[in-house]
Amino acid sequence: MILLSSMVEVAAFLAENTRAMILCKTHSCKVCLSIEARLDKDKAIYEHWPIAYVYVDDLPMFRGEHSVFTVPTVLMFFEEKEIYRSSRFIDFNKMQYFVDAVG
Repeated sequence: MILLSSMVEVAAFLAENTRAMILCKTHSCKVCLSIEARLDKDKAIYEHWPIAYVYVDDLPMFRGEHSVFTVPTVLMFFEEKEIYRSSRFIDFNKMQYFVDAVG
């Protein structure tokens, strides 16, 4: 997983990857760590989906631009457009559906 620490890095990450996933978390969120571990564990499922993470407490501009009000939040992008969002209770089955649908 890649740490994105500026809006320029976020824009570059989304521009470089047709499919992309961003995990939004904070430094003090313990649930965020378990979601990150689950994404790492299931990396074979998401092999065509580059995954990055953003500390929204360090990058409030990201929080505002992408309307992230709670953590953990997983955002899935296709061609730089958000296609799926899951917050707090991450539904991995729905994420799998979008992975299969987009390819």
